[in-house]
Amino acid sequence: MGRRGILLDHGEVLMNTLPLDEIVFTAEPHSYHWRGKRYESVTGYIKDVLGDDFANVPQDKLAFCQGRGNAVHLAAALFVAGELDWSTVDPRIEGYVRAVERFHAECKGPIVAWEQRLVCPAMGLAGTPDLIKFIRNKRAVIDYKTSQQGKPRMRLQTVGYAKLWNATFPKTPVYDRYGLRLQSDGFYKLIPHDDPDDEAAFQDILAEGQARERAARWKEKYA
Repeated sequence: MGRRGILLDHGEVLMNTLPLDEIVFTAEPHSYHWRGKRYESVTGYIKDVLGDDFANVPQDKLAFCQGRGNAVHLAAALFVAGELDWSTVDPRIEGYVRAVERFHAECKGPIVAWEQRLVCPAMGLAGTPDLIKFIRNKRAVIDYKTSQQGKPRMRLQTVGYAKLWNATFPKTPVYDRYGLRLQSDGFYKLIPHDDPDDEAAFQDILAEGQARERAARWKEKYA
């Protein structure tokens, strides 16, 4: 994705504290590496502590939904970058991508970044926010969803992404969090993530997940 990057509302390039281009992401297994060290993702810790949200979903349906979600995310990133060729969009996902188009047409705040990999060594955490954009004149992190089930744990993801962003770019922090539920009919729902318990919940989940990781290192010796 040639134009992937970080853009400020006035066009400047954000200065970052890490050489972000050195962050390596692998889908299988889902992990991030930076300078020889592996970092668990936001979603990885949530899944480890709260359990697999899709454990009871049949494998064929799960594979289809994951493939659809990945395709929509890619098309959304290309759209934001101005590189989407609509003739290549699969009809099965076009409605969802049109919802992205509609969202940006109706919510005209400047786009700051999209699909930007982030690592925070101090937190031992990594992740990739879908979108950083101004909403109602405030910088916000936005997470795309093609599932129509708005589960509470989705709010925890945007907490993690906001923390990663603010640790990396403390001079240009995000203040708000949203879920963007994309619909197959070309419409969307922008859902505020504003539960006051979200941040404390994510902090506790992160702490427990990392404690489990530390304990697992001793299993071979003591179990």
